Amino acid sequence: MAQNGFVLSLSGCHVKKRIWDVANLLFAAKSDKASQWARSQCAQVERGHSHHVIYTLEHLSSLRKEAKDKVDELRKYLNNNLDRMNYPQYREMGLRVGSGAVESANYHVTGARMKLQGMRWSEKGARYMAYLRR
Repeated sequence: MAQNGFVLSLSGCHVKKRIWDVANLLFAAKSDKASQWARSQCAQVERGHSHHVIYTLEHLSSLRKEAKDKVDELRKYLNNNLDRMNYPQYREMGLRVGSGAVESANYHVTGARMKLQGMRWSEKGARYMAYLRR
């Protein structure tokens, strides 16, 4: 989704973490089967086929409550964000799909300044500083 010349995407890393969490609930945690399933679903996302992952999630059966809740949460997350997960197109456009650069910039712009030695901030003061640093 383009906005003001920028493409708004979700970090592939965040999606993959959710997939791995589900895999470890569906199968024995950190098992070969969990790893194989997670890698397969992550590859679908990388290829821009998140809808295939949703289909797979919709057709899982006999789930424990905890696994069912996580599966439903992942399915909803993917459905709600499909328009921001076209990673092949974004890469073709030369855009990054990771969140590392944004997270690093956030730390340097706000975190580093507010964590200097001897600095103490009230919640209100910290909020004002964050506004100034944007």
